Amino acid sequence: MSAAISIYEVGPRDGLQNLGKTIPLRKKVKLVKRLKKAGLKDIEVGSLVHPSVTPMRDSGKLFKKMGGDLLVLNRKGLERAKDVGAESVNVVISTSDIFIQNNQNATYEDAKSFYEDMAKEIAINRLYISCCFSPDTTEEDVLDCVSWGKDIAQHIVLCDTDSSATRDSVYSLCSKALDITPDIGVHLHVSDDITACMMSAYDAGIRMFDSSIGGLGGCISLTAAEGNIATEILVMWAIGNGIPIKQHIDFDEMMDVGKYAITLESTNTERFGRWVSRKIGALL
Repeated sequence: MSAAISIYEVGPRDGLQNLGKTIPLRKKVKLVKRLKKAGLKDIEVGSLVHPSVTPMRDSGKLFKKMGGDLLVLNRKGLERAKDVGAESVNVVISTSDIFIQNNQNATYEDAKSFYEDMAKEIAINRLYISCCFSPDTTEEDVLDCVSWGKDIAQHIVLCDTDSSATRDSVYSLCSKALDITPDIGVHLHVSDDITACMMSAYDAGIRMFDSSIGGLGGCISLTAAEGNIATEILVMWAIGNGIPIKQHIDFDEMMDVGKYAITLESTNTERFGRWVSRKIGALL
């Protein structure tokens, strides 16, 4: 039997963060409850960032109600995480100087130094490495970051932030990263090569995949950023390729919560049906 994968749901954070509008707390609570009901237990519920990122303003309140994981970028976010009782946090870095400056107003070396200090105060669950496959980065630099990050974070996630990944670059980087540490996951964004990239990651040995319900999301630091790989598509891809999923997923509930997630972005739920049909066709 093929080795099982695990799914890490980022919809409530990465899926909603770029909507540019306030999402009522009660709706986000409902989203997380329904994700859990569908079997998606590992969930990043929010980000403790500047209040100008309006969909994330009540991330601390959502965490206190529903638990889950929180993303932190700076000292102020770390203090807020402690205030709401978080025992661990997720963090993000990039070897691309341009991206990390735009995303968190820091240099790569400054971010490394900050996270090293942070790890002495609170456990770091996931270290996202953004733009891993971008023309602005090199495989060597990303692998150096993996070597550094494995000593401060439980998991390292290779992120295709700008949809630059190809089947070959994914296989190469994932294979080499797994030689450094087994605790590697991938966070893929939509592209014409997405299903091939998923299979390349799996063939390389990756067993931890991020996804966002309804395919919502995209990096707020990039213009015209493509959405995240949809949880629905990841599940259907795994089923179609005979790949077990560690979580017990209620397929019908997952599809229903996907429809609900889309309503947080738009009231046009028919778009969800057309979108899923088109994506299923691409997988067959």
